[in-house]
Amino acid sequence: MKTEVQLDKRGLDTAGKSTLTLSELVRHLANARTTALLDMALTGPMTEPARLQIRRDGTFVALPDRGCSLEKTLTSTAALLEAMTLAATNPGAATDSKLKNAELAFDKDTLQCVKRAIHDACSSKEVEFQAKTGTKRITIRMPHKSTLSAPQKTTQSPLGRRGAIEEISPFIDTVSHCGQATYVTKSKTTRTIKAGDRILVKTTGRARRFFLLND
Repeated sequence: MKTEVQLDKRGLDTAGKSTLTLSELVRHLANARTTALLDMALTGPMTEPARLQIRRDGTFVALPDRGCSLEKTLTSTAALLEAMTLAATNPGAATDSKLKNAELAFDKDTLQCVKRAIHDACSSKEVEFQAKTGTKRITIRMPHKSTLSAPQKTTQSPLGRRGAIEEISPFIDTVSHCGQATYVTKSKTTRTIKAGDRILVKTTGRARRFFLLND
């Protein structure tokens, strides 16, 4: 069973030929991808891929059926997307409050997934399209990808990069500029190590690497 989102009232004529121009077809393909990305953030990996269907009754995105209402989830995502855009382009108390209210529709983990999907779906141009599911028509407005900053995976320490380290754990996680990682063992000489210090670590034999200590 499929859940359908209508992108266009037009599709095939009575003879079974497409009434869409090439540019309209390309646009609908892009909008179908956007709809699938936003939906997948809430439903998880799909058992079947989303498909663009051009029929006599219109042009649709066919999504695998799910346990939650697409009308509800897509409406919440569209509201969050609008609030994120307003907060980024017109920062202030009013837009911040609207963003917080839109975020309340999701739990913490789901919110992170939806924000990541929104960022991935944004392209090098602004896009707006109508998505009709059931009897509800939802407006999806995707801003330019430079408008929204990428969601952070971790939260910055309140001390910032210049904060003093009062205690060093037995093992300090470090990451090198080349992507390698290691641990620095605590000793008398490591008491003054702080974020941003360069650490010379002997890895194997005579091989040595410089690492940048994380916050």
